Amino acid sequence: MNLVERLLGLDESGERAVLFTVLEGEGAGGKLLAPTGTGAEAEWVEEPSYFFRLSAWGDRLLAFYNDHPDFIAPESRRNEVISFVKGGLQDLSISRTTFTWGVPVPVEGYGSKRIYVWFDAVIGYLAATREWAQKSSDADAWKRYWQDPAVRAYYFIGKDNIPFHTIIWPAMIEA
Repeated sequence: MNLVERLLGLDESGERAVLFTVLEGEGAGGKLLAPTGTGAEAEWVEEPSYFFRLSAWGDRLLAFYNDHPDFIAPESRRNEVISFVKGGLQDLSISRTTFTWGVPVPVEGYGSKRIYVWFDAVIGYLAATREWAQKSSDADAWKRYWQDPAVRAYYFIGKDNIPFHTIIWPAMIEA
């Protein structure tokens, strides 16, 4: 199974969902076609990239899912996520140099690097709460939402966002 296939997990029928169809082999020599129905050819690009070391978090995520069985619902989605994580996580590219949209890397000398907005966006969940608290009369108020074990957060997300919110985001928080 190639990396692209592993990124998507299982579809509703239990079959492996495929983001791209690989023709004429994998890698720079093969052609990547977008999902069935569009047939658009994807361009293979190689460039320096920053990676989030997602591979280091598999065992901790599995322990978290075990300790918090109601973290992912319904059970069918929970089983998909656990199966995906047990299959081994790959490090995740979080930056590009070939586009101008995205969040500039805030380090001198890296002006051409952009962090994917999807990676930065979820950090906004925490950052917005902290900013709200700092503007209120209680700068530590954000801690009630993020550090109090009695607080329960509920996310209503589409199934295409499940891997991000149940694998990548929890690993980011722990990291």
